[in-house]
Amino acid sequence: MKKYYSFLLVLLIIYASVNINSTFASNSVHTDFVVPPACVPYLPLIEKYDWNVQTAINVMYQESGCNPDAVNLNDKHKSRIYPRDYPAGFCVGSFGLFQESCTRPIYYDAPQNIKQAYEIYQEQGWSAWWTTCHTKVKCNL
Repeated sequence: MKKYYSFLLVLLIIYASVNINSTFASNSVHTDFVVPPACVPYLPLIEKYDWNVQTAINVMYQESGCNPDAVNLNDKHKSRIYPRDYPAGFCVGSFGLFQESCTRPIYYDAPQNIKQAYEIYQEQGWSAWWTTCHTKVKCNL
C-alpha cells in the first residue's frame, strides 16, 4: 500500500510541474526565452537586432523593469559626446528601457530607445551596462 501512495505522489508531482510549465509557456510570446510579463511587448523589437536576446531582455528588465518611461536622476555622467552642451562637464540622469545616459538623445519611445541601446551595444558591448552585468545579470562580457 505504501508503494501505491508513493507512486501516486510521484505522478501528482510530475503532473503539477508539467501543468505549471505549460501555464508559464502559454503566457509567453516565445518559449525560447524567459521573458518577464512587463517585457513581453518589447520582445519583437529586441529580436530585430543581432545581440543575445535573453541578455538584452535581462538587462532591460534590471535597468527599467521594462518601463519605457523609467528615469534615474541619481546618475551623473561625464559627457564625452556633447561636452559643449554640458559646461560643468557632466549631465544628470539615465532614461528609458535601457537607462541610457543623458549624454545621448533621450528617447522614451520604445523602438527608438531599443535601437539606441543596440547602437551602444555595438560600440561598447555589454560593458555599457557594467554595473548591471556585474551585479545582477550574466552578460558574458
